[in-house]
Amino acid sequence: TGTTKEDLIGKGMFEAFPSNPTDPADTGSNDVRASLEMVRLHKKPHQLPVQRYDVAGNDGHLIERYWRAINKPVFASDGEVAFIIHTADDITDQIKAGAKEQEHQELVKAYRIIEESQAALQESEARYRNLFEFMVQGYCTIELIYNDEGRCIDYRYLEVNSAFEKQSGVVNAAGKTVREALPGIDSHWFDLYGNVAKTGIPNRFIEEAKAINKWYEIHAVRVGGQGSNKVGVFFTDVTERIKAEEALKLSESNLRNTILQAPVAICIFRGPQFVVEIANAKMYELWGRDKEEVLGKSIFVGMPEVSNQGYEELLMGVYTTGERFIANSTPVTVPRNGSIETIYINLLYEAFREADGTISGIIAVAIDVTEQVEARKKLEENEVAFRSMGH
Repeated sequence: TGTTKEDLIGKGMFEAFPSNPTDPADTGSNDVRASLEMVRLHKKPHQLPVQRYDVAGNDGHLIERYWRAINKPVFASDGEVAFIIHTADDITDQIKAGAKEQEHQELVKAYRIIEESQAALQESEARYRNLFEFMVQGYCTIELIYNDEGRCIDYRYLEVNSAFEKQSGVVNAAGKTVREALPGIDSHWFDLYGNVAKTGIPNRFIEEAKAINKWYEIHAVRVGGQGSNKVGVFFTDVTERIKAEEALKLSESNLRNTILQAPVAICIFRGPQFVVEIANAKMYELWGRDKEEVLGKSIFVGMPEVSNQGYEELLMGVYTTGERFIANSTPVTVPRNGSIETIYINLLYEAFREADGTISGIIAVAIDVTEQVEARKKLEENEVAFRSMGH
C-alpha cells in the first residue's frame, strides 16, 4: 500500500485509505465498507470481487491499484464479532496484463471484422459489377451541369454499363457530356433530370429522344443525398413497342372508319357479355334503337326482346371456339313503327381477335333481306295459286 505501520496504527481504515476524490465513479471505499458490514451482521467471511482501490504514492498522488480482498470475522467469547481480519492482495500487474491481453484480443477481433467486412464488401461490389454489366437495361450515372442561374444546361456521363451502347447507340460515352455525344439533344431532358436531382423524387416516364429517333422507358433516381447533382438513369429502348402501338391505334382507327362508313349493318360486341362497343347507322336502323339506348351495354340489355331467341348461344359459340357463324334469311323480331315486327336478315358472326390471336369480341354483320324474302314468298304463293287454277 506504500505505507508504514506507524502511518496506520490508530487510524480508521477509510481515514488511512480515503476514496479517490477526483473520480466520481470510484466505489472502492463503499464496497469495502459494505463487505465489512456483511461480515459483522452475518458472522461469515466475505470475499470481494476484484476491487479497484487507488492508494497514495510517495508524492501524495493517487495511483491506480487493483486488489483481491477477503474479510474474516474473529469472535469473542460471547459469539459476537470482536475483530475482522482484512486481507488484500495487490493484483494490479495481473489485471493490467490481462487488460493488455484483452485489448490485444479486441484488436485482433476488430482486425478480423475489418477483414471480413472488406471481403464482404469486395464480394458485394463484384456482385454489383456483375449485375451492372449483365443488365439488359441500359444504365448510366450522370453529373448535371448548371449555369449561373442554377438551371441544368448539360450533363456528363460518369459511368455506363455494357447495355448502354446497345440501348442508346452512343459509343464511348463515359467522360463525355451529352451535348458532345448527342449534339441535337432536346433541352427538356435537362429539366427532367434536373427536377429529379433537386427534389430527390424518382421519376419513371416514356419519352422520345428526337435526336436519335428513338423512344425510351426511363427510371431516374438521385444518387446521393440532398444537394447531389448526380442522377442514376435506367432505360430501355421501346421504339418498336411504341411503333406497334401506334400502328395498332391506326389500324383500330381505320377499322372504326370502315365500320361507320360501311353500306351494310356492322357492329362489334366486346367480351363474354357482348357489350356494344361500336355500331354504324345501318345497324342502329336495323335494331330500331338510338345510339344512346345500346352503346356501351350488353346487346341483350339494350334489346331485351332478342333474348331467348338462341342468339346468346350463337354468340358464345363463336366467342369460345372462334368458328364463324353464317345464317341466311334468318327471322328476327325487332321494334318497328311502334310495334314488334319480324324481319329477315343474312347474318355473319366473326371472332374479333387481338394482335396476339386471343378472342376479345365478335364482329357482327347483318343485311336486311326482308323485302327479298317477302317477294320470294309472294312469288311462291302465286305459283301455288297458279298450279291450283290449272287443276
